Amino acid sequence: MRIKQGIVGLAAASVLGLLAGCEGVGDGSAPDPDSGVITKSGGTAALGNSKLFTCVAQQLQYNIAFTGGTGTENFTNRAKWTAEPDGIVTVTNIGQKVVPEELDPDTHQPLVYTISGLVLPKAPGNVVIKANAFGIEKQIAMTVENPGSGSLRLKAVGYGDPLSTSIKMNHNSTQQLQLVGTLDGFETDLSASLKELVFETPDDTVATFLESNGVQTSIVLSNGKDSNPLNPTPVPLKDGALRVLPKLIACPAVGGVDNPIVAGVKMDVAVKAATGMVIQRELDSPVNGNVLALATTSGTTTLATTEILRTYATFDGNSDPAQNLSNQVYAVSSKPEVIVQLAFSQPTGITALSTGTGTTPPKLSEDVTLTYCQPEPPPKTLPTGYVTKCWPGKPTVASAVFKTRQSTLTDIAVTPVDGVIEALKTLQFRTVGSFDGGFKQDITRHVTWQAFANDGETRSTKVGIGSAGSLLAGLAISAFLENTDDDASNGTPLQDRTVKIKATNNAATVTKTQTVTATISQ
Repeated sequence: MRIKQGIVGLAAASVLGLLAGCEGVGDGSAPDPDSGVITKSGGTAALGNSKLFTCVAQQLQYNIAFTGGTGTENFTNRAKWTAEPDGIVTVTNIGQKVVPEELDPDTHQPLVYTISGLVLPKAPGNVVIKANAFGIEKQIAMTVENPGSGSLRLKAVGYGDPLSTSIKMNHNSTQQLQLVGTLDGFETDLSASLKELVFETPDDTVATFLESNGVQTSIVLSNGKDSNPLNPTPVPLKDGALRVLPKLIACPAVGGVDNPIVAGVKMDVAVKAATGMVIQRELDSPVNGNVLALATTSGTTTLATTEILRTYATFDGNSDPAQNLSNQVYAVSSKPEVIVQLAFSQPTGITALSTGTGTTPPKLSEDVTLTYCQPEPPPKTLPTGYVTKCWPGKPTVASAVFKTRQSTLTDIAVTPVDGVIEALKTLQFRTVGSFDGGFKQDITRHVTWQAFANDGETRSTKVGIGSAGSLLAGLAISAFLENTDDDASNGTPLQDRTVKIKATNNAATVTKTQTVTATISQ
């Protein structure tokens, strides 16, 4: 991924923001010189507006309001950006040559920045960054710090051991890698700081990086994609070991030597044949065994409950979950009219569909076998009537047996009742539904989640929570770093840090609601 390509996505995002903010243009209003403000956009914004980290790129945004209350406009890409003193950061301006100079491999012309306001911190120190648009100039004082030793690392997204820097990949599979940094004690996604990922010693016969629209992504693609026997010259599978290294926009290598902050950041990838596959359920201790509830609400309306099953490749004959193949498996249900599988999504989900075939309460369905396997690589030219199927002879296959139960929801219980959310971190809330006959099931994705201030009525500005139906349902995240709330209506500082989490389920005979308390730690 070239620098020009790596920044173009950010540029597109800024242009969208710019267009979305054009509320005062053409109506006679004028920019208000006193309203200009420079803020961080994404990246390390949660760690404060004045802090930067060496080698970690950070996008800034320059907004100016219009007179007469007609709105605010994003002037980021129309402003002239500067920084003083020299040598601490580079702030980009559209059309300026990339520093140090780099040539486009296609045109052999110097690459230029395609976005303005992107800060590339180069060394620790204090710096003043200025933005000037149409004569309206504002500035922000910022401090650049070095990330702590070992703060940056490459992470294999979804891998069984999320801290591993040495992973295994099955043939004909993909693995996303992510650059993260532990900054001020918080893990932060630093993908926007990546110029590219490279193999220390490339070997395209073992693995390559996936490309999308001609741009390299951070996804490793192991070889074997053309190994279908229907192909005239199938590519043989090949084992191999490769090392992935990151290249950062803000810290290019000098004289072939990486910046010490990046030195040592790596991911070792061993491509080899998996020896098995395991299924992990969404819940460590499911309260309902292998049964999915079907809650009849009124008439023929039915709540189809869901659960997430994750599939992992295992290696070397052991059963430890390693490479996550949840978005790469082929799924088959023995009774799709009873339980359907949502395959080729991340991760794989299952949904109960019907009331089952039982004749007596609680009407349990017959066994439904859910099978997951790695699909055979498709041929380059699909023959008429070609059907995806499991890769013959491969051990990457696993199954689980479930039933469905016709049920009536009677109550809900939210946990934890008194939770503590660390500042800038998350806390998972869960809802267990009680059904007739003492049956219980986790229904976290089937309740409406809301976060309120301590009064229980005002929507919280300190905590957000995932909505119903999403993979993040019930996941609360705190964006509250310091207790700076001066709103007297919220009471004491402790109350300022207390929020109410409300879960509501409308699928019961009578609507069920429970409110619990969460405190943001300082």
